[in-house]
Amino acid sequence: MGTGETAVLDRPVNDRGGWLGLALLLSVLVAFHLTFINRFFPLQEGWFQYYSDLISRGEVMYRDFYMFIPPLFPLEMHLVDLVSQGSFLAFRVYGLAQRLLLAAMIYRLLLRYFPQWQVWIATLVGMVVYSSNMQDIVYGYYQSSLLVATISLALLVRTYESLVGGGARSAYWAAATGFGLGVTFLYKQSVGVLFAVAVSVLFVGWLIWGKWVGTRKATAWYFVGMLVPVGVCFSWLAANDALIPFFEQVFGGASSKGQLADVLFGFLSRQFEPGVLVAFGLLGVALVFLWWAKKHSGTQRWLRVAVAVCALLMVGTALWSVGYKPTSAFWADASKSFFRYYLLLLAVAGVLSLVDAFAVRRGAWGKLRRYRQPVYMVAMGGLAVAGIAAMEVTTPAAREALFSSIGFFELKRVLVEFTFLFAVLMILVQLVSQVTRRKPVYDVGLWILVAGSVVWMWAHGMSGSIEEHAVSLALPIMICVLLSVPAVGMWLKAAVVSLVVLMLLPLTTAQRLSVPYWWWGWAEPPITRTNDVPINVDRLQGFRVSQRTATAIETVDDLIRTNTTVDSTVYTFPHLTLFNTLTGRLNTGTFASVHYWDVCPDAVASADARRLAANPPDIIVWTNMGEDVWTTHEDLFRNGQRSGQRDIQEVVQGLVATDYVKLGTVENIDVWKHR
Repeated sequence: MGTGETAVLDRPVNDRGGWLGLALLLSVLVAFHLTFINRFFPLQEGWFQYYSDLISRGEVMYRDFYMFIPPLFPLEMHLVDLVSQGSFLAFRVYGLAQRLLLAAMIYRLLLRYFPQWQVWIATLVGMVVYSSNMQDIVYGYYQSSLLVATISLALLVRTYESLVGGGARSAYWAAATGFGLGVTFLYKQSVGVLFAVAVSVLFVGWLIWGKWVGTRKATAWYFVGMLVPVGVCFSWLAANDALIPFFEQVFGGASSKGQLADVLFGFLSRQFEPGVLVAFGLLGVALVFLWWAKKHSGTQRWLRVAVAVCALLMVGTALWSVGYKPTSAFWADASKSFFRYYLLLLAVAGVLSLVDAFAVRRGAWGKLRRYRQPVYMVAMGGLAVAGIAAMEVTTPAAREALFSSIGFFELKRVLVEFTFLFAVLMILVQLVSQVTRRKPVYDVGLWILVAGSVVWMWAHGMSGSIEEHAVSLALPIMICVLLSVPAVGMWLKAAVVSLVVLMLLPLTTAQRLSVPYWWWGWAEPPITRTNDVPINVDRLQGFRVSQRTATAIETVDDLIRTNTTVDSTVYTFPHLTLFNTLTGRLNTGTFASVHYWDVCPDAVASADARRLAANPPDIIVWTNMGEDVWTTHEDLFRNGQRSGQRDIQEVVQGLVATDYVKLGTVENIDVWKHR
């Protein structure tokens, strides 16, 4: 809903308020997560709970077992595991707390540059889209590293502001920035390295061209701050004979993603259709022209209207290029569900916002005008909760029909791609203006956040592709900028854009309830009001899931417990360490416990195949993935070449053919016992 006010991109708005908005934002996000947080349980969960078990019995990562990421996240999960006494639900609650902190940080950061109501709706949509990834389990190393990286960006902004303001405390902020980036590296190597390189280049640039008091000192303290956590961690690793294995596994193990050039740039060709790139290029030209037209009031009004229309056509071209084909059934499906009442609410809200915009133009509200933004945020919060509730009470079939008929996955794909390209465009426009005019287009602090969001998305793309949980910062920035870019009928544009993005909330809720989790080897059934089956396995108290999920976990767990002792060797392939940690059977007979293609390199997998052949495990829990899944992953991560996991497959096939008896098959999982 629009307020008839716009942000000026050439300077920060400096709206420092917003505690009411923050409380509303977090409340809506909690309501959204309550629809699914304990109502699904994928069989692929449990990796880091298992690693925590190994640490608890005295093993050291890298030295005693394979670890594909730096040590801070496994240690963080180990702490959560100890505090919660192994409760899986506690990990979800912890992840939600992290997610709320991330949302609060983004909200407070963007309030420095945009009006409150724009930041509120943009942050809400950004976090909801962030949570819509089909592999999202509310916590994970992506989220922890993102949180620390966002904190580091906030500290970097404060460093810049301190330098420009005289440099009184710039060294402190710079040291804190460096410390934060050092910690980021210790969470996720790709993110940490890219951020460290980008920010270091920025500091060197300031040192050469900034000419601010205290720049040299701040730069020195930045590098000192970065070295402190890294030095402490490396010292700990060296003391435990794990430093060299750390480098071999965390950096040498990157071969599981493919060749270096493909890791760095391969996602660009995999993800972006030529039609999307062409459409966005033209859209970028249109947006730059609209901004230029604001600076030159003599520009013909009809020309600005034509550019705006062309911009919409370009977006349509991009959707067409990725195969977006919404069906006419959407409105029919909507009319059969509670979603129709939400659409009615949106229509009423849209009319009221237009009436308000006309009233403001005629001097209405008077002294009460300062209450408009809080009123709007409360109204938007109510609409958001209404959208969530509408999807919760809608039948599963109607929910799935809604997001399927509108082509929701294709829409999100284009949204993610446009967000990345938009952020790149903002960086380029700022740099060109700085070089040619010696003047920034928008605040440098905002540029730092945009550049940081691009670094994060790029690092995410290096893992395969840029997905929904990579745009948590960039998407809110894009929405705020689009709401702020001057155009004909600003009040109408603000109302339309706000109502459209509010539509994302119920549709994302519908998607999360219909497809709560999907990853190779397991798909969770839709969440319904009958998803109220407890999982009768220790440490899984508090979950209420489908009968299919509960039966699968309980059956495999029982087969292992009944046919083994705690000293038995139980090998699970490729990502089912859940059953090792639940049953307490921690011996897998291998160095790596997870042999999934993009986290386990070929050399490690082949070595583990030899270990299995030499010492066959007591139990083998094997996920039948299908040949198409194997070839897909080898195409994606091995450039079509044979993976080391094939050696494990051959060994296991030979073992079960002669030396094992099948205890049972649960869904696509075979459980074998050594004779």
